[in-house]
Amino acid sequence: MKHSILAAIAVILASTATSVAQVEEITPALACKLPTAELAERKKEILQEIVGGIQSVRELDDGYEFTFPGTDEWMHRLFEFVDIERGCCSFFEFNLSFDQAQGPIRMSIHGEQGVKKLIETLNFGSASGSEK
Repeated sequence: MKHSILAAIAVILASTATSVAQVEEITPALACKLPTAELAERKKEILQEIVGGIQSVRELDDGYEFTFPGTDEWMHRLFEFVDIERGCCSFFEFNLSFDQAQGPIRMSIHGEQGVKKLIETLNFGSASGSEK
């Protein structure tokens, strides 16, 4: 299950021209903005780092929540990740939650009607086996 979610993040967040076309077929309002080549490369690097740190996944009504280690290093990685994603996928809403005593960090990616369906249509993976 974790691997299908990880693959899904790569599909959604490493935007390509093909995925933009698929997004626009679902709803014109949910279209990724293609970043510059330099930003796209940095985004790919960050995505690889982020995917490797996912400890658990929970399906939400309108998206997914991911749990990461509660370290300062992970806090900074997630801040950078969200900063980049907000620039190209403005239809996603991100929430970060920090447990006390440097417990796990939770990041949810969700949005308006159609976002979760978009994620699933782009092979985000089945949420079966995830927490609900």
